[in-house]
Amino acid sequence: MMSVTPDTPTLFLVGTVIGIFMCIMNFFASFYLHTKALRLWSASNFASVLACLFLFLCTLIDSVFFTIAAYIACLLTLAFVAAGVEVFDDKKFPKKEIIFVSVLSIALLALSMAYDNNIGRRIVILALGLFYFAAKASWTLLRFGAKYDVGRKACAIVLLLFTTLYLVRGWGVWAANMGVAEIKAGFNGGMIRVFALTMSIAWNFCLLFMALDRKACMDELTGLLNRRALFARGNKIIASMAASGKPVSVLMMDLDHFKSINDRFGHDVGDAVLQEFARIVEQAEHKGDISGRLGGEEFCLLLPNATSDLARDTANALRAKTELLLDSILGHPIKGTVSIGVVTCDGPAADLSVLLRHADALLYEAKRQGRNCVAASSHAKCCGEQG
Repeated sequence: MMSVTPDTPTLFLVGTVIGIFMCIMNFFASFYLHTKALRLWSASNFASVLACLFLFLCTLIDSVFFTIAAYIACLLTLAFVAAGVEVFDDKKFPKKEIIFVSVLSIALLALSMAYDNNIGRRIVILALGLFYFAAKASWTLLRFGAKYDVGRKACAIVLLLFTTLYLVRGWGVWAANMGVAEIKAGFNGGMIRVFALTMSIAWNFCLLFMALDRKACMDELTGLLNRRALFARGNKIIASMAASGKPVSVLMMDLDHFKSINDRFGHDVGDAVLQEFARIVEQAEHKGDISGRLGGEEFCLLLPNATSDLARDTANALRAKTELLLDSILGHPIKGTVSIGVVTCDGPAADLSVLLRHADALLYEAKRQGRNCVAASSHAKCCGEQG
C-alpha cells in the first residue's frame, strides 16, 4: 500500500498562512471581547508565523541563525500561550518566568549545537521547553476552571495533546526510533507536523470559545456568574447532589442600604462596593462552589455537599468579613453590611429557583431582625418542590 509523505516546506508555508489569519483574528477579537489575553495569544500566533518562516528557510538553507531563530520563535509561541492563560485569569504577566525558561532552553540548545550539533539532543531540549509552557497552561486551565469550565477544558485537552506530541517526538529521537532523515522529511516527521498544525488550529478556536463562553456567562461589573449562567449551572449541581443523596445549601445575600450608598456617594462608589463584595464572596468559595450576581445588590452562593451548620458558618464568616472590608471604600465611610438568608436541602431534588425563593424569605427575616445578620433554616421545606 503506497503512502504519501507530507511535503515539509509546504506544511511550513501553510502554517505561516494559517498563523497570520489566526493572529489577526485574535487581535481584533481582543478589542471586541475586551480580553487582554487574546492579544497575548495573537502574539503567540505571530511567533508561530516566524517559527514556520524560519523552519521553511531551514529547508532551503543550512543556517545556524535560522535554526536558532526558529527555536526561539517556537518557545515564544508556547510562552505567550501560557502567559495569556495567566492574564485571562487576572493574574500578573509572568515576565521573569518566561525569560528564565526561554533563556535556559536557548542556552542549552546553543551549547548542544556548539558541542556536536546533535539534532536529536536539540529536539529533546526543545520538547522539554515546550512541555513546560504547555503543561503550565494546561494545569492552570484545569485547576481554576470552576466557573467557565467548558471552553477551558477543551483548551487544556488541546494543549495536552500538543505537549504529548512533542514529548513522543523527543522520546522517539532519544530512543533512536526516528532518524534525522525521518525527522526532517520522513512520513512520521511529516505526520507529526500535520498533527501539530491541526492542534494549532483547534487551540485557536477553543480559546475563542473560552473567551466567548466567559463573556456570555460573566456579570460584567463583578466578574461573578450572571443570573442565566448561575441558574444553568446551579440546577445541574443541585440535581447531581440529589442523585447522590448529598445536601446542598444556598446563601442569598443582599447589601444593606445599598440605594443609600449610591445616593450619598455616587454610582462609581456603588460599583466599587459591588466589586469588593464580589471579591469577598469569591474568597469564601471552596472547590465546587459557585457564586453569581442575581441582579442589583443581590448575590447568591451555592454550596454543594454543605450541611446546614457549614452553610451557617460560611454565612457568618461572610457577614463579618463584609462588615470589616466594606467599612470604607475609595476613602468614603461606607459602613457597608450584608444580610444573608441560608437554606439547606438534603432531601429530594428542588431546583435553584425554589431554593432561592425560600432563601429570600429568610433573607427578609434577617432584614427584619435589624440587618447585618444571618437567618438560616436547618432543613428546607422546599425539598421536592418544583419551580
